[in-house]
Formats: sequence, C-alpha cells, structure tokens
Amino acid sequence: MHDRYDIEEIIYYAQKGMPARFIKEELGLSISERQVQRVVATRLGRRPTRQAIQRPDSLRDRVVAYMESQGLDRYYCTACERRRLEPGFIRALNADRSLDVLVFVCRHCSVASDV
Repeated sequence: MHDRYDIEEIIYYAQKGMPARFIKEELGLSISERQVQRVVATRLGRRPTRQAIQRPDSLRDRVVAYMESQGLDRYYCTACERRRLEPGFIRALNADRSLDVLVFVCRHCSVASDV
C-alpha cells in the first residue's frame, strides 16, 4: 500500500466514472473509500444519485401499456381508490406471476416491493 497518493490520479479515475472502491484498489490507497469520495466531491462536486442516473425502463413501459389496455388507469390508486396527479407504482396483488394480478398504487400507498 502506498502512504502517499496523487490527487490527479484519483480525479482522473473519478471523471471516467469509476467508483471509490475501484479507485482505492487500482491505486493501492491506504485511505478509506469515504475519504476518496470526499476528495472527489471537493474537486468535482457530488456524484449523481442512483435515482438520477437510471435509464428509461422499456420493460416497465410495456407492462404499463398492457395494464392500460386492460382498462387500468396509471393515475388511479387501487389501494386508496383515489386519482392522483403523478403516475403510480406497480403492485402484484398476490404471488401469481400473471400480468393480470398487477394494479397501480400511489406514492402514499406504495411499499418497498412495488415497482
């Protein structure tokens, strides 16, 4: 392990999108991953959160299209029976793997297992 590290090398890998764990292993750093993240944050700013970098989900879009073709409304919550302004999450009513048991629920009624 190196006791000294070059900040420019850390910044180079961070700009390429490498995570702190990879940078630490690649450069053989003796500092923690959190310290690497702090160095990157002070030089480049905070990295985007996981939610911000997600790509559009074409499979979910197809499932939503199927559900709407079956008469469901993505803005209507089946749990609280209210219409909402934002589209809902998808919930399976039981353990059946069929698409026919899927319903929409609002943000307030959603749980961790809803998509």
